[in-house]
Amino acid sequence: MKGKSILSFAALTLAMTSMTTQARSFDLPAGCEYGRVKSYDVQYQDVRNAIDSGYDIYNDPQTYPDPSQPDQTDYNQEEYANFFEALINLFNSFDYLRVEVPKHVLQDEEFRAKGNLFDRYAYVRFNNSEFGYVGKDKSNLDANSYLNMKFSRTYGYGLVWINRAGGMCSAEGVWVQKKPRIVSASASHASGKIQANVQYLIDKYSTAAKDTSVNARLTIRVRDDLYGQSTSRSISLSALNGSKTISITPANPGINSVSISLSDGKYTDGQSLGYVRVPGTPKPPCPRCQPL
Repeated sequence: MKGKSILSFAALTLAMTSMTTQARSFDLPAGCEYGRVKSYDVQYQDVRNAIDSGYDIYNDPQTYPDPSQPDQTDYNQEEYANFFEALINLFNSFDYLRVEVPKHVLQDEEFRAKGNLFDRYAYVRFNNSEFGYVGKDKSNLDANSYLNMKFSRTYGYGLVWINRAGGMCSAEGVWVQKKPRIVSASASHASGKIQANVQYLIDKYSTAAKDTSVNARLTIRVRDDLYGQSTSRSISLSALNGSKTISITPANPGINSVSISLSDGKYTDGQSLGYVRVPGTPKPPCPRCQPL
């Protein structure tokens, strides 16, 4: 099929080091369609290196921009190497079996993979580049099958594929990322406005980092404590990490609650910054409005 490619792999080997070393091999079907649905997806000839790089973080946790996080230092004991033995010829195929997965997923959190096929009540096997086979599901009345899975050790590019007993196969890449994080934040009053000083971190594999059409955004929301009037303001962030000051004029002076949210285009982090008093006399939003 035009615009589609077939991915052919030999073996996927995952080496796990402990008291004894045990290698497990996962076989990808000989013919497997690899679909690129985003412009920033990895080209087929680079899939092997991209997935290999996804395991580098566990051999060198310092490559993540926030090495203080405890979950980034646990995996030195496990080494992953040479798990794609070969990446062979690509060619065109019919699109009668297709896998659909979220383009960005969180590390060690479940997401749902979907298999599209022609047949109802047919079993589809679900696999990924970290665990190999993860389970199967029978297609429903709409000829769709579903399975939850996750990437626990991958950070970067991973691969999900589905296959049927007859040999049909479809594969798609997934970017495995960390959530955006508000590292620290505080709010204060300045010249009739409320401003928040925020230190933040956006993951390098997030939507905002990979897709040039998507910006990370920082949003401040304030709500006056007397009448419940609220307002918000958002700004785009050009850097993946750093400090930013964002200010807003509240809908009403007086005591206002303040909150901050950080979005990477798909995932968000939020934080309440407490209350800030803005000088002035609160006014009711309507003549007969009463305080809360």
